[in-house]
Amino acid sequence: MIVAAGIILQSPSGRVLVLKRSSMGDAAGMWALPGGKLEEGENAEGAAARETLEETGYRVGSPGTLVMRRVTGDVDYSTFLKKVDEEFTPKLNEEHTAFAWIDPKEVVNV
Repeated sequence: MIVAAGIILQSPSGRVLVLKRSSMGDAAGMWALPGGKLEEGENAEGAAARETLEETGYRVGSPGTLVMRRVTGDVDYSTFLKKVDEEFTPKLNEEHTAFAWIDPKEVVNV
Protein backbone atom coordinates (compact mmCIF):
# COMPACT_ATOMS: atom_id res chain seq x y z
CA MET A 1 0.00 0.00 0.00
CA ILE A 2 1.29 3.45 -0.94
CA VAL A 3 0.35 6.01 1.72
CA ALA A 4 0.67 9.67 0.75
CA ALA A 5 -0.66 13.12 1.60
CA GLY A 6 -0.92 16.59 0.14
CA ILE A 7 -2.16 20.08 0.92
CA ILE A 8 -4.50 22.41 -0.89
CA LEU A 9 -2.97 25.83 -0.18
CA GLN A 10 -5.77 28.40 -0.52
CA SER A 11 -5.22 32.17 -0.75
CA PRO A 12 -7.64 34.80 0.60
CA SER A 13 -9.07 35.17 -2.94
CA GLY A 14 -9.92 31.44 -2.96
CA ARG A 15 -7.27 30.49 -5.51
CA VAL A 16 -5.17 27.37 -4.88
CA LEU A 17 -1.56 26.50 -5.64
CA VAL A 18 -0.77 23.78 -8.18
CA LEU A 19 2.66 22.55 -9.30
CA LYS A 20 3.66 21.13 -12.69
CA ARG A 21 5.52 17.82 -12.36
CA SER A 22 8.96 17.51 -13.97
CA SER A 23 10.28 14.45 -15.80
CA MET A 24 12.12 13.35 -12.62
CA GLY A 25 9.20 11.39 -11.23
CA ASP A 26 5.83 10.00 -12.12
CA ALA A 27 3.09 12.00 -13.87
CA ALA A 28 5.56 14.20 -15.80
CA GLY A 29 3.91 17.32 -17.18
CA MET A 30 0.81 16.95 -15.01
CA TRP A 31 -0.38 19.54 -12.50
CA ALA A 32 -0.68 18.45 -8.86
CA LEU A 33 -0.90 19.64 -5.29
CA PRO A 34 2.20 19.75 -3.11
CA GLY A 35 2.47 16.32 -1.50
CA GLY A 36 3.97 12.87 -1.58
CA LYS A 37 4.60 9.57 0.15
CA LEU A 38 4.95 9.14 3.89
CA GLU A 39 8.41 8.34 5.21
CA GLU A 40 9.11 5.73 7.89
CA GLY A 41 7.39 6.67 11.17
CA GLU A 42 5.59 9.67 9.63
CA ASN A 43 1.86 10.37 9.73
CA ALA A 44 -0.20 12.02 6.97
CA GLU A 45 -0.04 15.47 8.60
CA GLY A 46 3.74 15.33 8.92
CA ALA A 47 4.21 14.08 5.36
CA ALA A 48 1.96 16.78 3.90
CA ALA A 49 3.84 19.53 5.76
CA ARG A 50 7.29 18.10 4.91
CA GLU A 51 6.48 17.59 1.23
CA THR A 52 5.06 21.12 0.96
CA LEU A 53 8.25 22.56 2.44
CA GLU A 54 10.46 20.43 0.14
CA GLU A 55 8.46 21.22 -3.01
CA THR A 56 7.64 24.91 -2.44
CA GLY A 57 9.94 26.22 0.30
CA TYR A 58 6.79 27.21 2.23
CA ARG A 59 6.62 26.20 5.91
CA VAL A 60 2.96 25.46 6.67
CA GLY A 61 3.26 24.51 10.32
CA SER A 62 -0.01 22.64 10.71
CA PRO A 63 -1.25 21.16 7.41
CA GLY A 64 -4.75 22.46 8.15
CA THR A 65 -8.01 20.55 8.02
CA LEU A 66 -8.34 17.04 6.59
CA VAL A 67 -10.85 17.46 3.74
CA MET A 68 -10.58 14.09 2.04
CA ARG A 69 -9.07 10.65 2.44
CA ARG A 70 -9.30 8.37 -0.55
CA VAL A 71 -8.24 4.74 -0.70
CA THR A 72 -8.17 3.46 -4.26
CA GLY A 73 -6.48 0.22 -5.20
CA ASP A 74 -3.11 0.27 -3.49
CA VAL A 75 -3.03 4.05 -2.77
CA ASP A 76 -4.22 5.74 0.45
CA TYR A 77 -4.13 9.54 -0.06
CA SER A 78 -5.09 12.21 2.50
CA THR A 79 -5.74 15.78 1.38
CA PHE A 80 -5.60 18.75 3.76
CA LEU A 81 -6.79 22.34 3.27
CA LYS A 82 -4.59 25.16 4.56
CA LYS A 83 -5.52 28.82 4.17
CA VAL A 84 -2.50 31.04 3.56
CA ASP A 85 -2.18 34.81 4.01
CA GLU A 86 -1.10 35.55 0.44
CA GLU A 87 -0.27 34.04 -2.94
CA PHE A 88 3.46 33.55 -2.44
CA THR A 89 6.04 32.61 -5.07
CA PRO A 90 7.19 29.07 -4.30
CA LYS A 91 10.82 27.99 -4.46
CA LEU A 92 10.35 24.90 -6.60
CA ASN A 93 12.57 21.86 -6.21
CA GLU A 94 13.66 19.61 -9.09
CA GLU A 95 10.36 17.69 -8.97
CA HIS A 96 8.48 20.63 -10.53
CA THR A 97 8.93 23.00 -13.47
CA ALA A 98 6.17 25.57 -12.91
CA PHE A 99 3.49 26.75 -10.53
CA ALA A 100 0.15 28.53 -10.79
CA TRP A 101 -2.45 29.95 -8.45
CA ILE A 102 -5.77 28.90 -9.98
CA ASP A 103 -9.46 29.37 -9.32
CA PRO A 104 -10.76 25.88 -8.48
CA LYS A 105 -14.04 26.71 -10.27
CA GLU A 106 -12.10 26.78 -13.54
CA VAL A 107 -10.80 23.22 -13.15
CA VAL A 108 -12.64 20.55 -15.09
CA ASN A 109 -13.51 17.35 -13.23
CA VAL A 110 -12.07 14.28 -14.92
